[in-house]
Amino acid sequence: MTARNNEHKKGACVVPKGLRRVHDESDSYALLTEREQLLLDVLRRWLTGWETRNPHYWQAAWTLLCRQVSASAARRVLSGVESFVRAIAVDARRTLAFNRPCCGRVTSDERLLIDIMLRPRNAALLSAVSGIVEAGAIDETLRLGAEIASAVSSEVGEGFGGDLGVPNPSKGAPLNLTLH
Repeated sequence: MTARNNEHKKGACVVPKGLRRVHDESDSYALLTEREQLLLDVLRRWLTGWETRNPHYWQAAWTLLCRQVSASAARRVLSGVESFVRAIAVDARRTLAFNRPCCGRVTSDERLLIDIMLRPRNAALLSAVSGIVEAGAIDETLRLGAEIASAVSSEVGEGFGGDLGVPNPSKGAPLNLTLH
């Protein structure tokens, strides 16, 4: 039995492989733009919902998005975040660090993920992306980032509503998180 299976049997939190919760003093949340803060808040809530299996966090991400973008765009962003995280989880070269939703600090990995989601075709990101996912997954990771960027920038008012589209944590690769 593998170490990961043993950890799972012991009751460890299982979330996408390649991401873990840490306390990282790398950057201040307040220095992010409003759009960057929105995506970071959504990403952290989505991952916390996955980790805890508590749909409250997914609902919080949905509500937060619906305050900023149309319901259609919100669905696309949440779907994109789920696909984005799953793609990274499957092809991660290393473990990426993220903080709790309420943390005022931004890890360097969170900063990178935000950049991929907002500026996926930035040439400077290619090197950074190649440091977090296998070579064969770079294009897919950037494509998924571009989909999220498109959904966020669409901001077409369709009113609120629609279902949350709660992710299915049983799909994809597992990851053990360390809470701070």
